[in-house]
Formats: sequence, structure tokens, C-alpha cells
Amino acid sequence: MKIKNLLLATTIFLISSFAILDINIEKLVQLFNNYFSLHKTFKIYLHTDGEKYRVNENIWFAAYLLNADNTPDSLNENIYVELINDDAKILYVKLLKLNNGLANGDFFLPDSLNTGYYQLRSYVNFMKNYSYRFFFTKTIYIENYKLPEPTYTDSQKNKKHEDFNVEFFPEMQNFIDNTNTKVAVKITSLHEAKNISICIKDDKNNIVVNYLPENKISSFYFKPEIEKKYKASVTYNGDSKKMDFAEDIKKYGFAISCNTTNSDNLEITITKNLFENNDQNLRKIYLLAQQNNTIKYKTIIDTDNETLKIPKNIFTNGIAILTFFNHKQEYIGQRLVFIKNNIAPPIETTHRIENNKLLLEIMNKDSSQITNLSIAVVPDTAKYQEDNILSYLLLTSELNEFVENANTYLEDYKQTDDLDLIMLTTDYKRYTWNNIFYNSTTPDSILFPIDKGISIGGRIKKLLLDLPSKNTTVNMTILNAYNDAFTTYSDKRGRFNFDNLYYSDSIEVMIEATTQRNRDNVLVCEDQYDTIPVIFNPAFKHTKKSNTTEDNHKDNKTQEIHGKADQTIYADQMNTAAYSNVFNLLNSRVPGLNIRGNSANIRNTMSLRPDANNQPLYLIDNIPTDASAVESLNINDIERIEILKSTSKTAIYGGRGRNGVIAIYTKKGYNVITGWTHFKRFAYYSPKEFVYNNSAEIPFSQKTLFWKPNISIANKKNVLLTINLPENNKPIKIILQGITEDGQIIYKEFMIK
Repeated sequence: MKIKNLLLATTIFLISSFAILDINIEKLVQLFNNYFSLHKTFKIYLHTDGEKYRVNENIWFAAYLLNADNTPDSLNENIYVELINDDAKILYVKLLKLNNGLANGDFFLPDSLNTGYYQLRSYVNFMKNYSYRFFFTKTIYIENYKLPEPTYTDSQKNKKHEDFNVEFFPEMQNFIDNTNTKVAVKITSLHEAKNISICIKDDKNNIVVNYLPENKISSFYFKPEIEKKYKASVTYNGDSKKMDFAEDIKKYGFAISCNTTNSDNLEITITKNLFENNDQNLRKIYLLAQQNNTIKYKTIIDTDNETLKIPKNIFTNGIAILTFFNHKQEYIGQRLVFIKNNIAPPIETTHRIENNKLLLEIMNKDSSQITNLSIAVVPDTAKYQEDNILSYLLLTSELNEFVENANTYLEDYKQTDDLDLIMLTTDYKRYTWNNIFYNSTTPDSILFPIDKGISIGGRIKKLLLDLPSKNTTVNMTILNAYNDAFTTYSDKRGRFNFDNLYYSDSIEVMIEATTQRNRDNVLVCEDQYDTIPVIFNPAFKHTKKSNTTEDNHKDNKTQEIHGKADQTIYADQMNTAAYSNVFNLLNSRVPGLNIRGNSANIRNTMSLRPDANNQPLYLIDNIPTDASAVESLNINDIERIEILKSTSKTAIYGGRGRNGVIAIYTKKGYNVITGWTHFKRFAYYSPKEFVYNNSAEIPFSQKTLFWKPNISIANKKNVLLTINLPENNKPIKIILQGITEDGQIIYKEFMIK
């Protein structure tokens, strides 16, 4: 009887224990799903016709906006594409209207651009809720053969030969006492890998690892002992570095390793090192495997069973994240793995040549999906960067670190050790579990919504003290050929918005405001284009700029009282359609001036805000004014803007100029305008049709022979393209990139002689 009762009690205990565990793992799944139901992931890829250009050319591009699973997005309607120079200043902005996640556009490159490296950056409004690291960026090179060749500084070239960096990455991010652990090592250097050696010694000078890797990224096994201290000596191309190694060795814990080379399964091996305790919960681990923001696999691992097999066919191509938790739902660690199944594109191509024309036929092999493609035809000598749509979407867009030669890892269908080393030596950038545990999942935490149409907004302010004017009637008229009129009211913060507008190219906007007492003694301040901090630091930067245009404006200048300014911006240097007010314009044009909204910093010694006491001195036609008046000034009325930073320039203004001076000179003099404002605003860009540029000033090796950004092929259908071949009969390269409705990525490149 006692035995039966004991068996019954044991059974109840085990059932209840597993019930608690099941509830706990489901709680983790629920937290994960709740987070991503609000914090959606969007990816952008720009397929450009090239990566090296000359002025007076066009950059042609196709934009793909995709969900986490690489399916085309249907929620967003707006996508922004920017061209940024090597001073991290935004030169041009295009707003494109998305059609089921697809758009295309172009940038004309004027001959005012300097030779150098530039960046293309693209994002949608919703992405601004998160790190700008999620934006798409691509580096291109632009050559201006009409200007004197600039000089360059190479930020890396002058570094010493021995300047290399070494990082060690234990699998699962920790060392457990007396437990064999796989350790990846990553060496970062501009020089090729030659004569690499790694030697690890303990505190008694015994060699415990002596390893000769062949590449910059490699791995070895190491079995630490907690009572010992270790030093690593790394030799690279004849130079050496010494460092502490395995400084944090844990006495107890789990060592988890993952074998990815099996073609059918991920093989998880767990080695435990536990203190004496009868609590069975300590011998169990929760495992969640997710991919594309979806839980693909979940289980409770009994560590007494040392090996777990997870079938690979439950995943799609790309990175999967295995995350491990203990019985208290505390994060133990994670392991990135790359699933590499068949990545052959679901299209077939055939071609023939007739009368010096290439007839290229593209067939969609998929019986159920529409395929969307863009195609570039270029000389075979054209050089391209390491990323294409396949390597970017599946690999580099998910990781924190740059992956050298990323496209080479996906050239075949085998699971390679090299690709697994990439997974061991970098972090997943889309989220951390701290985000999931602690970030808000309420809609109020989303500051930047998904865009639907164009939005024009702003603020109505009283003339004094920067106070909001609430319940003010706001009338907006879209001029040009439209003459559309809209009416709304300002809220308690003085804010107003006109949403869901659809206009093409540039529009002229007039906004009029009338208070409840039918007065117009208020200031109307429209919202500016919300620029995001730019991170762009190419290795080569030009140090010689093109000649100033100051001489061309001497006869037109209204005389200033401070002499020559530190910097002057003239009207013909202002792209008025791209900027909604003066602060936005200054942000993109003035080195050393940092502006966020209507706040800025000159010389890093002041805060420049309309409500701050230490703002700079504002002058309009030599008359002191305030930031509100500057904000309401129409850019089209400005003749020039002068920036005074140095003490010698600002001294004439005494204490008022101690924080710098922004002097604005108008074309016809200035009066404070109340009750209304008038400005230009960029709307949806209308892309140009590709035309072959036969200019003799552009080398053949840089010419784009054919470009088509919006090819849509229905299931089991085909499309026939006719492409003019070059008269010199040189080989050409065909580059096809795209996506299917269900998220299959298409990349195909081949040569035709």
C-alpha cells in the first residue's frame, strides 16, 4: 500500500512538474509573439544598375520592401531613398510610392558633385522606431571628370602594418569548468592572412593550445580549468599580440554545442556540470528555435539525454536562432545557425541573338507564385560589391557585423564550416531577449506609424513665448494645377495634420490659420523632413572641395556688418523642394552644426532651441529675431544664409553672439508673416524611363546597357526582353534579382559572349 501511495505521489509530482514547465515555455512563446505582433520587421533591398558612376549619369534602382519572411510587404505605401555624401550629409531625397512592396526610381548626378564615395540609404517610416542599423545602405563611387582631381585621405592606409584585432568567441558565450568548448577566433585586418598562429598557455607556462589557422576566421577546442589563468599569444603576418584568455570560467552550468554539417538535422549536444542537487528542474533546459520572427520549434531538453536532433526541413533558407533558458526562464545563451537548403532560383532563362539584338526569355517555373524581377545588363568587366539580394536578405541584413565576401558563402548548396564560423563570430541584430522581456508592447510605444499616403503637418504657435494655439482653424491649399483645399483644427499642443494625400513630384502648399476669434496673429510652422543620423565613414574621403560660388554672388549680396562669414549658403545651392524649413536645410549643409528638429549645436558649446536661453543670435536682414521667425521663413525667399562660428566673427555682436550667429538675408527684405505660410514639398517621385547613355565621356566599362526594374511574371508564364548589344561585340553580364510572392529570393548572374 505504501509503495502504491509512493508511486502515486511520484506520478503526481512528475505530472505537476512537467505541467509547470509546459506553462513556462508557453509563457516564453507568448512573450515572443506579443512582441512581434507590434514590433514588425521590415527589410529593404535596393538593386542598382551599377556601383561606379560618373556625373551627368543616372543611378537607376529597384526597391524591394519585404516582411521578416521575405514576402513582399503590402502595408507600407511610402519608401524613402537618400543619396548621402562622404561628409555624412543628405544631398537628395526621393519619396516613392510602393505597390505591394515594390518601387523604382533614379538619381541624376549633377556635375557639381565631387569625386568620392557616396551612400544610398533607404527606409520606411516605421523603421524609425528602431535603430538606423536596420536601414538599407549601399556604398557607391561617383567620379567627376570635370573638376580637378581631389586629394584623398585613407583612414586605414596609414595604420601600422601590425594593426590587427583579435576576438575569441566561445560557443554559447561562456566557459564551463573542465568542459571541452568550441572557440571561434576572428582576426580583423586590412592585410591578407599569412603565417597565423595562436598559442594559449596557463599560469604555469604550459601550452594548452597550439593552433595554426589558415584564415582570418577559424576555430579550435579548449578545456578550461577554473583554478588556472590563461594567456593567448596571436601572431599575424609576423606581428604579435598578447592578451588574457578565458577570464570568466564558471564552475557550474551547461556547455551546449551544435553540429550543423548533417544534411538532415541540427544536432544539439549538451554537457552539464551541476552541483549536487536533487531538483530535477536544474537538469532541464528550455529551447526555442525561431526564424523570421516565428517560433519554429520548442522543447524541454532533459540534459540526461545528451543529444537532441532538430529537423532542418522545418526551417527555410537563412539564419535560425536557438535560444536556451533555464528552469527559471533565465536566458542562458543563444546559437545562430544558418539553414542552407536548395537556393536555386525559381526561374529559367534562354536566349538567342538576332540582328545584334539579344532576345532573353525568362520563365517562371513556380506553378502558384507571381515572380517580381529587376534586370541590369552591363559590360562583363563591371565590378560589383560583395552583397546581392540573396546574401543581403539571408545573411548580412540580419547580423551586426560586416561579412567579407558575403555572396561567396551562398554560391553552392552545401552547409559549410566557414558559414558556421560566421554564425559563431557575430550577433543577431534584429532583437535581444531583453527587448522581449522589458520593452513595451502597447501601441503607444510606436512613435512612427506605417505610412499611408503623404502627410503634411505642423504646429500653430502664438507670437510670444512659443505657446501653442489650440482649436485654431487650419486651411491647406495644394496649389500648382490642383487647387485642392482641406480644413482641420489644431489640437491642445497646437499640432495639425493632413493625412492620406496623393500627389506626384513637387507640390506648392499654402497653409492659413485663423484663431477662434477669427484672428490671424499666429505663426504657422510646418513639419520638416525628419532626418535620421547618418553613419557613413568611407575609407577614402576627399579633402579638396570644388571651388566656392561666392564670387558669383558678390554683386547680389545685401551687405553684412560682420565681414566674411565662416560659411555661406546661397539660394542656387539650396534644393528647396527637399527641405521644409531653414533648420532642415542647415542640418544637411553646415559641418559642425548638429540639428534635431529645431534644436542644434554649434562648436559643441551651446544648445540651440526656440525655448532655450543659450540659443545663437538669429539675424534676418541684419535685424535680430528669434527661432520661431526663422522657422516660419519660406526658403524660397532666402538669398543666402551666413554661419558665424569663430569668436573673431561673432565679437561684433558682443554677448548676444557668444553662441554663434545664423544670419539670413532675403531676396526682397523681410517682414514677419503671421497667419499663413507657403512652401514647396516633395511628393511621390515619378521615375524616369531608362535610356541608354551613349556619351563618349562615360567609359564603356561603366555603361549600363539595359535596365528594367519592374518585371512581373505570372505562374508558369514567361516574358521576352529585347536588348540591344554593344557594337564592339564585347561580353556582357546579365544580373537578375527579385522575389516571389511567397518569399523565394531570386538571384541569377551569367555572361553572354
